[in-house]
Amino acid sequence: MLAGILYERRHTYEISEFGGLAHSRCPNTRRTSCLLCWPRSGFRCLMASLENSLVLSGAFQAKPIYGILGATGVIWSAGYLLWMYQRVFFGVVNHEVNKTLPLT
Repeated sequence: MLAGILYERRHTYEISEFGGLAHSRCPNTRRTSCLLCWPRSGFRCLMASLENSLVLSGAFQAKPIYGILGATGVIWSAGYLLWMYQRVFFGVVNHEVNKTLPLT
């Protein structure tokens, strides 16, 4: 949904085309994205973290290599989500069109 909102405003999915949206034009989109990205990143005490813990616990019990691969995937996805969030919402404004997006 959030990718669609950003696409409707810029007509691109390229992360490099965005930047600085949190400060300029999209504070509500930033807040909503934050609420959705943090739990998916696997941080403790959040619902997605519970899912990850249960799945990884079962994988470690079945075969430790599956648990190691799964934990590596969780770490990589958390890193990617945080990297994407930082670039889109807090990065440098490289394109002037980002300064004139409709408010959300």
